[in-house]
Amino acid sequence: MMRSIGYLALLVGMSGCGGVAINSISTSKILGDPNQGQTVQTGFPPGELCTASDPNFGGYRYKEHIAYCNRNVSEALKDQIAQNYGVPKSDYSKYEFDHYLPLCIGGDDSIANLWPQPLDQAHQKDVLENQLYDAMNAGTILQADAVAQIRAWRPK
Repeated sequence: MMRSIGYLALLVGMSGCGGVAINSISTSKILGDPNQGQTVQTGFPPGELCTASDPNFGGYRYKEHIAYCNRNVSEALKDQIAQNYGVPKSDYSKYEFDHYLPLCIGGDDSIANLWPQPLDQAHQKDVLENQLYDAMNAGTILQADAVAQIRAWRPK
């Protein structure tokens, strides 16, 4: 029997399990920064799931036969994401270039699924990602439920 895992807001530093639209992307103008008032993205990216036609497709996982994409995030892609969010290269160390829908639950490497996540938030989200990975691996949660829990996640 499948079940959902309740969201636990544990502040434990763990590595993430890896790294379909959720929230609309919002934008704002940042004045007095290197982007010189250009419009930058804020909030979560829309998120994308891996498919068999993805260039980084690596096979299927879990009892549910979920498409898995291999990690392939180039420095050029990180630079593009950082620019979209108004993050200067000098601040990269303060962020994890995170897969919004983690690879372990079927997320992909597209720009629509990557964002510069502040490190303190990344450590919080990693806890949930690891729980979802364990549950999917055990076959006790469906991908749709895992995606819904990532969508419901908010930093503390």
